[in-house]
Amino acid sequence: MWRKFDALTDEEVEQQRREDPDAPDPDKASRMRPVALSRRIRFRLGMSQATFAETYALSLQTLKRWERYEHEPSKAHTAYLYAIDAMPEAVAKAVADGLAKQKAS
Repeated sequence: MWRKFDALTDEEVEQQRREDPDAPDPDKASRMRPVALSRRIRFRLGMSQATFAETYALSLQTLKRWERYEHEPSKAHTAYLYAIDAMPEAVAKAVADGLAKQKAS
């Protein structure tokens, strides 16, 4: 399998890259950023921004700013996002229980 690839010249490899519609543009690739942590978690959980923000008691505007790279989550928020990623149901329950207690008092 690799013999065919190894036999290609650099020019042939570059030509195939240019012809591949799925290949990233090298000029744009250097400016690409990884997907924001909150967005990766949301996608994995299949949640919209609004649902994620409401479920985990986050400001929707803050979440949007994180995902547009306008602001970076604090260390505490980053730790919270990792907790959500590891145990989404448990964190959602803890948030709901905490908000219910707060409302009752």
